[in-house]
Amino acid sequence: MVSRFHGLLKVVVLACTVSGLALEGCSTRSGLVRSGFHTTGAAVEAPQTLQVVIWSNHPEVEQPLLQWLDQLQGPAGNNVLVRRTFMEQRSTLPSVSHDLEILQLARQVGADEVIIAEIIIKPAHAVTWYPHRRDGEAGDLVYVAARAFAVNTQAMRWSGTAECTQAVMDADKLALPLARIAVALGMGRSADEPLLQQDLRICSG
Repeated sequence: MVSRFHGLLKVVVLACTVSGLALEGCSTRSGLVRSGFHTTGAAVEAPQTLQVVIWSNHPEVEQPLLQWLDQLQGPAGNNVLVRRTFMEQRSTLPSVSHDLEILQLARQVGADEVIIAEIIIKPAHAVTWYPHRRDGEAGDLVYVAARAFAVNTQAMRWSGTAECTQAVMDADKLALPLARIAVALGMGRSADEPLLQQDLRICSG
């Protein structure tokens, strides 16, 4: 997990320093680093026609994140059974699941798109690499990487990341707001969205 967290943090730093890539919404605001990328065909199908499910390594954020997504873009499909079946059967996945395993379950329950929200929480003093080194600092660093896949093709439609630049004392409370930011940026939504305003201030306390 340490090496994976190291790699994820490198990705967000590179994403916000390398220009010329197909990145949108990459910026720093009030201690928040965020970036988003979506493919040119990501918005071809109207979100209301898709049966969307969400998986996270922090399962408690899945339902509130799905409800918030419905507020952001309108109900994503109308088959409640698809969502319920996915959430009931997600326990059959390995404790550390790969994207392909999650996609396979999404296909089995009849979903069109799956959003994966990976939340990494690590003690700040345990991070020893630049620019996130926090020698002796209390609190945790929180990083969220969200990505969406079309179930039928297994192609990634978009991805988004969000993290606070400073250690925080109550990391669990930041998991959902940062996940919402990562999802919105990945989808190419504007930071001016009313539903995002409170989240964008989350890192400044």
